[in-house]
Amino acid sequence: MKNWVPVTAEVLATELESHRGDDSTTYKVTARYQYAYQERTYVGDRVGLSTGSDNVGDWQQRTASRLQHAMQYQQAVTVYVNPGNPAEAIIDRELRIGMLLFYLAFVLIFSGVGIGIMLFGLKKRHTGTGIADPQQPWLSRTEWSSPELTISPKAGVWAMWGFAAFWCALSAPATFAMRDELQKGNWAILVILLFDAIGVFLVVSAIRHTLAAKRFGTTVLRLDPHPGSIGGQVGGCVTARVPFDEAQVFSVKLSCIHTYTRGSGKNRSTHHETLWQDERFFHAQRSADDMSALWFCFDVPAGLPVSEGASSDFHHWQLQVGAEIPGVDFGVDWEIPVFATGKASVEASRQCRESQEEILEALDELMHLRQVPGGISLDYRAGRHWLSAVILLLVGAVFTAVAVFMGRSLGGIGETVIAGVMGLFGPALLLGGVWQGLNRLRVHIDHSTASIRYSLLGVPVYWRELPLAEVQGLRVVKGSRVQSGNDITQYYSLKLEHRDGKRYGIGDGFEGISQAQKAAEAISALTRVPVSDDTL
Repeated sequence: MKNWVPVTAEVLATELESHRGDDSTTYKVTARYQYAYQERTYVGDRVGLSTGSDNVGDWQQRTASRLQHAMQYQQAVTVYVNPGNPAEAIIDRELRIGMLLFYLAFVLIFSGVGIGIMLFGLKKRHTGTGIADPQQPWLSRTEWSSPELTISPKAGVWAMWGFAAFWCALSAPATFAMRDELQKGNWAILVILLFDAIGVFLVVSAIRHTLAAKRFGTTVLRLDPHPGSIGGQVGGCVTARVPFDEAQVFSVKLSCIHTYTRGSGKNRSTHHETLWQDERFFHAQRSADDMSALWFCFDVPAGLPVSEGASSDFHHWQLQVGAEIPGVDFGVDWEIPVFATGKASVEASRQCRESQEEILEALDELMHLRQVPGGISLDYRAGRHWLSAVILLLVGAVFTAVAVFMGRSLGGIGETVIAGVMGLFGPALLLGGVWQGLNRLRVHIDHSTASIRYSLLGVPVYWRELPLAEVQGLRVVKGSRVQSGNDITQYYSLKLEHRDGKRYGIGDGFEGISQAQKAAEAISALTRVPVSDDTL
């Protein structure tokens, strides 16, 4: 159309049609105009490149206003005629960026899903189904038939870039329309800034993962024993392209996760529940090429679920290894086979060099355990749950903004219900975020009493005095959980068990069961309150 010929035309009729749907109103400008080309007269009706109705920006409204003004005052407008077919003409041949981005979102969604399905099919084709052996069920997956598991970060990097591009394309139309909406007084459109911030975070994450993939390349895990053992040990050696540094500490996190799907259709949702998790810290050893060989070993209690194939309700075991490296941090994760074999490691338990200092430093920073005259004091300061606080504040802000926006433009019963629900949950989430980020817990235990006090910005909000003679024990309990992508962090809490069956918290925010158990053992040694063996 860039080569089409501009001519003047007379507007014969024009109208701005509106179409009300369940969720919004769309607009479409229509027109009939008369023009002359090469001594012949034609009548056209095409206004823009997009022939449907939409509400992306205000192009439809602006164009309708311009054409109505031209028709009312009998002013000529410019149209563009196809010289190869003069009966074909258009008023506005320019590309609308907002519509391009709107269509791009669909392109990314459907092409992304299609490519993902093809890659999944190719992966299944190459890995096969393995050998079906009831005595050795891990052999049913070819990648688990060997104790050596290799991971390349390339697929994950492409997935991150795809999701980042999809998210940015999805929010871009609203971002471009923000200025026009603000001029109309629609301040609720500012909620899109939260989505833009998430888009920036996703792009930055994709860049960091790209740099990490280029720097660290392929990482190899060799399990010892193979498979990992419930009621025994999960251990092995990770060979990473990380230059050896005897002071470098790696974090190794082992998790048993229950993944299940509930509902159907629009109400379908997938949940992840961490049944057991431990995080420990190890020093690496020098490999033959001056890189890092990291040995690790975990004692895994009996009674936990074994690894299962993916379905709508299954259990799986995840191993995550990370380290803070100058420039770009190192981080990989595997789904590993863990079954109830009761086996112990051959080399891992002997070769691993655990760093107790990391756990002790983390404990001291979290709980500030101090001996005082007659007992101990614990001080869990504000900010220990900063990540969950940020998540709650962001989600609460989005819910509240949506409630305000929909409350100002209520149309149907559906919008009213959604606005009401958002209006209830939004402020509640905001308050939860404030509490998570700013609450402080202080505990004092002496030979006769356990004192528990919560405060918010220095203002006491909860306190309890427990006679120590009525306390039956100290128990490790699963607390909150935070998920970021594939990284799931299960926090543990400490509870005093009263003889009436109630439990009272004296600590939270412990990452991994080992850290919580060490805290419980330290408190027990100084107060003589017994520690319960099992974890709830």
